[in-house]
Amino acid sequence: EKLLSCTTDAIVPFLDKLNAEIATIETFFVATLTQLEKKLNEIERERRASDDEQKGVLALREINRNLNALEEFSRLNYVSAAKILKKLDKSMESEVKTIYITEILNVQTFHTALSSTLRNLSERVE
Repeated sequence: EKLLSCTTDAIVPFLDKLNAEIATIETFFVATLTQLEKKLNEIERERRASDDEQKGVLALREINRNLNALEEFSRLNYVSAAKILKKLDKSMESEVKTIYITEILNVQTFHTALSSTLRNLSERVE
């Protein structure tokens, strides 16, 4: 609501496009995170069923690399969106950035899950 009240007609199409891009990022992040969790659960089951302590070590390293890449993807997209909004505010003399970040960007899973979920999965991998 606050966001709509401070936008002009010229900014609305831009925000619609940004919202679509954020949704794409969110979908990719959630799908990738879910896939990595499933792989990790499978590896953990296999390791518990085996006497071989080295079983799945390479797969765990791969999951860890993927988690690190997903974390970088998430941070990069968050920072990019914030910079885009900063430029929008400057060029359109608006104050969209703070409201958009608070109401839209900060509630996305790719931002909120970044700390807790990725850290939790990384600890399980190590």
